[in-house]
Amino acid sequence: MVKSLNHDRVARNGYMNLRCHHKPGCPDWVHLDRPGGDFDFFNKPEEIYWRRHIWEEIHPGAPIPPSLSGICCAQFAVSRDRIRQIPIERFVHYRRWLLETTMDDQFSGRIFEYIWHYIFTGHEVYCPAMNTCYCDGYGFCFGGRKKFEEYFEKMDARNTRNEELRGFTEKEDKAREDGKTVTWTEKETKRMQQLSKEIEKMDQEMEKSRNEAKARGNDPNARLEETESWDSSDIWKYAAQSG
Repeated sequence: MVKSLNHDRVARNGYMNLRCHHKPGCPDWVHLDRPGGDFDFFNKPEEIYWRRHIWEEIHPGAPIPPSLSGICCAQFAVSRDRIRQIPIERFVHYRRWLLETTMDDQFSGRIFEYIWHYIFTGHEVYCPAMNTCYCDGYGFCFGGRKKFEEYFEKMDARNTRNEELRGFTEKEDKAREDGKTVTWTEKETKRMQQLSKEIEKMDQEMEKSRNEAKARGNDPNARLEETESWDSSDIWKYAAQSG
């Protein structure tokens, strides 16, 4: 995917998280004032370290944000111009904080995962549309958010079936390791056959959708249709037509 990265998007926006999927990180993710009983220790372990004093240490003088939301995992591209817009003293300050904090590296790193977008965009919440990220960012244009969502819903359904089928194959593998054989019931045999056929069919459909999305991404006009726009001059052409 990185080979397909649209450098024009990075230059235009200044910053781009290379990950398109919102979870984890978007939307409405980290709250600096969340009550202790509401913490999600499994999905958001870093949030317990995100207190007001941490924000004030890292960004002294900056307003306390109501929330911090940005796509996770600190894999991003940033333009040279955007980097040069930020005083070098700020980067020195960030480095010093990381070196001097008593927080474990595991969590100080997670703290920064959720502020890179703030550092390079100035926005506390930065959650670009996933279909736009795929289309303008990598050239895979599914034809709008609805069709994009349909593709990934199909992928989820395919993966659910594959997990069920894996349960059968793992049982067979375990029996083989023990020098035994598994005798399936007629119902189980039919179910395995059904799952295999459905997975094969969905794989073919998804491959067709991906190829179409890639071809659509080679069309500048189609690509423009899924790129962010702050111009409302032609917005009404997308409205439902009466009569």
